[in-house]
Amino acid sequence: MTEERKKINVISLALGIVAIIFSLFLPAVAYSCGIPGIISAVKRKGYNGKAGFALGITAVSLAAINSAVSVLLTTKMFTKAGI
Repeated sequence: MTEERKKINVISLALGIVAIIFSLFLPAVAYSCGIPGIISAVKRKGYNGKAGFALGITAVSLAAINSAVSVLLTTKMFTKAGI
């Protein structure tokens, strides 16, 4: 494995970890780290690439669920308040 490929795999893994951490608190950060992590993992296959891919998919999924629940709760709150 070349040095460039190793660096990209590690970057993908790091982006996946950051995306997982922020997926429950700041979904925008999770999207902005998870999607590039997935793309770089797909381009460069390898063990760390697979791990980065899995972490990215998990983070983006959790962030999407978090965003959907936030929208539903917000609309319910405004509906209940009569706004």
